[in-house]
Amino acid sequence: MLLHEYLTRSARLTPDKVALVCGQVRSTYGDLAAAAGSFAGFLVGQGLRKGDRVAVYIDSSPETVIAIFGVLQAGGCLVVINPATQADRLGYILENCNAMSLVCGVEKRAQVQQAVASCSVRPITIWTGAGEEGEEGVSFSHIRTEARPSPDVRLVDNDLAAIIYTSGSTGKPKGVTLLHRNLNTAVECIAEY
Repeated sequence: MLLHEYLTRSARLTPDKVALVCGQVRSTYGDLAAAAGSFAGFLVGQGLRKGDRVAVYIDSSPETVIAIFGVLQAGGCLVVINPATQADRLGYILENCNAMSLVCGVEKRAQVQQAVASCSVRPITIWTGAGEEGEEGVSFSHIRTEARPSPDVRLVDNDLAAIIYTSGSTGKPKGVTLLHRNLNTAVECIAEY
């Protein structure tokens, strides 16, 4: 089973069970699966192909969870970027991984604009947070409210799932690739522990 399939399976078996609590927000497995499927449909509609990189540069939130599962469901390669990352390093990572899309909070607008201006990559920007509607790019809440069918992307455990960048303490950050099999093994080990 691939990582995103855990969510779709849980949504099928226990759709009304609370899966995520963030402050006052409670999301069920059914809600999360629908939102992740809609997000995946949006990405595929924007031209995402299997293995295309989608950077997620936001604090822990329901949007983070939806983006992670949506990217994996769409067949994209997830690139989670620490929200404390500065503009120069962000620009380097976006260019190095050739990010097709970037999910980021509006509070990071200055860093994102500076980062994108410094590299040749022009990812589709998906904004989260208060005031996202007025930003250049796409509003995450708009994507969530538009029902899109979940894409039917054929994935196997040998497909690329994520790139994790090192801290770069000895120079430029290096990207470490993970296959779906790697993510699955990690999840199984954590669950068993």
